[in-house]
Amino acid sequence: MTEQMNASSASQVSNASAASDRRAELLSKADIMAILRTTTIFMTTTDEALEDVADLLRPQSLAAGQLLFARGDPGDCMYIVVKGRVRVHDGERVLNDLWAGAVVGEMAILDDAGRVASVTAIEPTQLLRLDEAPFQALMDAQPEIGFAIINVLCQYLRARLRDMAQDFVYLQHIGRMTAAAAALENNSYDPASIASIFHRGPGRTL
Repeated sequence: MTEQMNASSASQVSNASAASDRRAELLSKADIMAILRTTTIFMTTTDEALEDVADLLRPQSLAAGQLLFARGDPGDCMYIVVKGRVRVHDGERVLNDLWAGAVVGEMAILDDAGRVASVTAIEPTQLLRLDEAPFQALMDAQPEIGFAIINVLCQYLRARLRDMAQDFVYLQHIGRMTAAAAALENNSYDPASIASIFHRGPGRTL
């Protein structure tokens, strides 16, 4: 009985995904180009280049809870979210949620490394898939597309470095607070050092 229920559930997911794929296939080239315009990678790309990119895209759909790819999987394509929501995660740790217009797995376009995180659909989701090999050929012919991707990745890296720097400052501050608390407990604190905890440079306090 349980096996029949599982088979029925799997069949329903497959049928829903197939129906969603058929709806995605109905997108016109103009629709796809409009979607590309909403992404950070392609928003400044010329219409001629967008037409070439649109020709390379293939629809793909996910049911809620369905895995798009897992951490460590080969990275041979990237995706654009058309509708729905996906979650980027490392095991149970949630890294980010992405909605329509988001690009997923773009690093795979530039290198052959495995996926750095897993991605799972949180709700029924429609995507457009862009495979690496034909896109690499297009970037060779139209380098501005590759420059746009590199620019987006640089923005991402700058944001990560900024977050890391803020985390480092925060950890330093926690260390000073811990040392001050220990000094207070031992009656050996320096009032100037205590005051420094609440001062973070000219004109800046906590």
